[in-house]
Amino acid sequence: MGGGFVPHRRDVRYVDAQKALLDMTKPKLKFCARPNWRMALRRGHLPLEPVDFATIAAAMGVRAAKGFEMELQ
Repeated sequence: MGGGFVPHRRDVRYVDAQKALLDMTKPKLKFCARPNWRMALRRGHLPLEPVDFATIAAAMGVRAAKGFEMELQ
């Protein structure tokens, strides 16, 4: 890595979670209302609104981690 190249990395924190079925949470997720949302998931990178992130986290049994606030509904 020379010549001024600086890779982009995300700061990621992992927590314990359970598997969750998308069919159970799909009606509550805003991104599922978009056309072609399945294609966006296949690509692996889909920006989530905080409410969708919180809904998925709650379905997976994840509690808010220290320093990270989620609006669980």
